[in-house]
Amino acid sequence: MLTLERLARDVVTSWEHGDLAAAVRALDQRLQEIASDRETKQELIERAIGIHANDDTQPG
Repeated sequence: MLTLERLARDVVTSWEHGDLAAAVRALDQRLQEIASDRETKQELIERAIGIHANDDTQPG
């Protein structure tokens, strides 16, 4: 999350003092990485649930 915050601050700073387009591209790239990571993890969670859904998890 700190990377996202830093990139957002870079966009704000670049608005007045730098290359706004480059800062927005960097922010967009990180947002795409976050979305991809979330999708990947969701698939793993769903697979784990499917594998263990019928396991007896109650203490005997």
